[in-house]
Amino acid sequence: MTNTQQYLNDLNHPVGNVRLRAALSLGAHRGPDVVTALVDRLAVDDDFHVLEDLTWALAQQGEPAVPALLEMLRSEDPKRRRQAAHALSKMQRPDVAEHLDDAITDSNRDVAIKAYRAAAATESARVVDPLVSRLGDGDAEQRDALSSALRRLGKLGVPQLVAALSDDDADVRLHAVETLGHVGGPAADPAVEPLLPLTGDVDQELRVAAVMAIGQLSDDVAKEALEAVASSGPEDVASIARTLLTRA
Repeated sequence: MTNTQQYLNDLNHPVGNVRLRAALSLGAHRGPDVVTALVDRLAVDDDFHVLEDLTWALAQQGEPAVPALLEMLRSEDPKRRRQAAHALSKMQRPDVAEHLDDAITDSNRDVAIKAYRAAAATESARVVDPLVSRLGDGDAEQRDALSSALRRLGKLGVPQLVAALSDDDADVRLHAVETLGHVGGPAADPAVEPLLPLTGDVDQELRVAAVMAIGQLSDDVAKEALEAVASSGPEDVASIARTLLTRA
């Protein structure tokens, strides 16, 4: 029996540490039988550490692993969809961007969160629209994951985030403001003009978020905008602007 075959057999061993070692070892082996075995185990294993090493081993396989992971991403089982999205997030392949729409909009929060990360890893403009469509959705963790994904995409997502500042949904507007703050300057500098009016919004949470987002832009851009808010904005945000200016 070859070493490869032994490792393939060990993927089904009842002891987690044996499966873990097999997954780590198979990261250095190639072939369709290796990909199939790793994906099959990824779909059913319940040991977190083994799952992470299976994910790593699949990432080492590169392009040959993509079709099987995309098929798994279409599974009816949310656990399998989640694991597939997680594995794809480690592969940084632009060619999977067009296949992530359904996962990004998945109703299962854990699948969606992993899909956001997989989308960001593609570094492709193709994923921006489906990501921005999720603004305002989910709990704090899900929203943070979306903001982080859009931050990684940087300037690619800024035009759509700016457009979302005028959305009818207050939650969408707030999340867009907060995300632009996460992106920060210089990538987010084009947002300064649409952000400035929001510092005078009737919604206190939104206007505070807007001035905080402006504070994350490039130094010169932020300084000029903060000076305007400090001199003519509502007192709560004017005070924040003055504080931010002292830190510049």
